[in-house]
Amino acid sequence: MSSEPPADDTSAAPDVPPRPFGESPRELPVPRQGCSRMALAGCAVVLLLIGLGVLTLMLKARDVVAWSLGRVQVEIERVLPDDLAPAERRRLETAFDAAERHLEEGELDAPAFQDLQRQLLFFAGLQREPTSEEIAELAAALEQFAGAPTSEARPDPDPVPE
Repeated sequence: MSSEPPADDTSAAPDVPPRPFGESPRELPVPRQGCSRMALAGCAVVLLLIGLGVLTLMLKARDVVAWSLGRVQVEIERVLPDDLAPAERRRLETAFDAAERHLEEGELDAPAFQDLQRQLLFFAGLQREPTSEEIAELAAALEQFAGAPTSEARPDPDPVPE
């Protein structure tokens, strides 16, 4: 006897094609809520770098302002008129030097610093040679910021002979 079923047996099920997706549908993973661990780590690193940058800026703010004041001085001296009196030129240079020294060693006087910023912004937007009055106003703002007496309170170093 053979172990094969008889060919004419009708009780056997006809050939059923296999299911294309397996026996049962695969369950999809449930998406997690919120950020992934990598995104949280990246955000933490960015916040740490921002915090370090702010801390560095707070500690080095005076140095940055002193450096920028030196750069502004070079640009302003470049646009000074050729016929500017040597005394006015010296006063402006002395006022810039005093302001830089004050930044390196002194407290920052906010109202005087704002007046100085206003004068510097005026000069930054100037499209012509500054007048001697405008240069005197800048020197006075620098002197006021540095805590030095203005030219009205001290005698002129080069009096004009009469």
